[in-house]
Amino acid sequence: MQANFDPFGEPVKYEEPRLSAPQGAVGGWLARAGTGIFWSVVVVILIARAAYFDPDFAGKFGQVAVLSRAIRAMLGA
Repeated sequence: MQANFDPFGEPVKYEEPRLSAPQGAVGGWLARAGTGIFWSVVVVILIARAAYFDPDFAGKFGQVAVLSRAIRAMLGA
């Protein structure tokens, strides 16, 4: 029998592997449904980003910098 160790180097008593996910038809259906929902959300986010994409977004940061300099100049800082 091979000794197992936890991340801190302490020996761990060997136990039989436990099932981490439900098995059978319901478990398979839940796994497919969860995967489908996840990828559907990913697609919706990508489509929304493409639809509302603003090509001048980076230019707005330059406007903030100019405004910041103007305010500092007015305050004499």
